[in-house]
Amino acid sequence: LLTVYRPGRGIAYSRWELAGHLGPDGKVVAPLSDKWAIDVHDGLKAFAETVVRSGAQLALVAVLPLAPADPACLTKPDAKACGAAPDPLTIAVNRIYARVRDEVPGVTLVTLQSALCPDDRCHPVVDGLLVRFDGLHFSADGARWFVRRLEPLLP
Repeated sequence: LLTVYRPGRGIAYSRWELAGHLGPDGKVVAPLSDKWAIDVHDGLKAFAETVVRSGAQLALVAVLPLAPADPACLTKPDAKACGAAPDPLTIAVNRIYARVRDEVPGVTLVTLQSALCPDDRCHPVVDGLLVRFDGLHFSADGARWFVRRLEPLLP
């Protein structure tokens, strides 16, 4: 796709890095293990280098922590149970993203955590809007809200 369309910018937004994966021996590499950290870093770095080598800049969007998926949060979004702190796996992946950004010129790391998690706790409802209906996936209006905040942060 890079050679066909020759984009000037690529934007990567994913949560797959948080999952375990199969190693060459066919065994699952568990998230947060040393092997997992090495594999995720090496894969992301190779991806970033490929994008940048094509002439495009790459914006990695930091992984967002999950928000509670409790329907009660629609009516009481400020309740303590309606906010979740970032988990260790999300933090670990974002550290790997930051490392790749530092290692590969042309890569930026963009985070919207402060917008979605204004009190360092992630909420499904932000500014009165249901942004992530199940704590992960964006609602249609939530996606528009997210992109409006993301766009000015892109290089």
